Amino acid sequence: MNVVGLAPFRPKDVLGLAATYTRFSDDFVDANRVAGTPVTSREAIVELTYQAVITPFLTLQPDLQLVFDANQSRRDAVCVRGPAHRRF
Repeated sequence: MNVVGLAPFRPKDVLGLAATYTRFSDDFVDANRVAGTPVTSREAIVELTYQAVITPFLTLQPDLQLVFDANQSRRDAVCVRGPAHRRF
């Protein structure tokens, strides 16, 4: 889901929220366990991002991902990144 122009003074900015849930097949889980790989039967991800248009040629877009019950680790994970995009 995206919301464009959340604030009247930032009409080109975009706020985004996404979520996904994956359930892995029993065959996949069994094969990984036989191979000795720690694996879960499911994984859920929530992502939040904000794209800020600073100038016509510069955009910043910090991004946060939360991974719950991450596959092949059995632990939760957090991923934060903050790329800058420029146009010439």
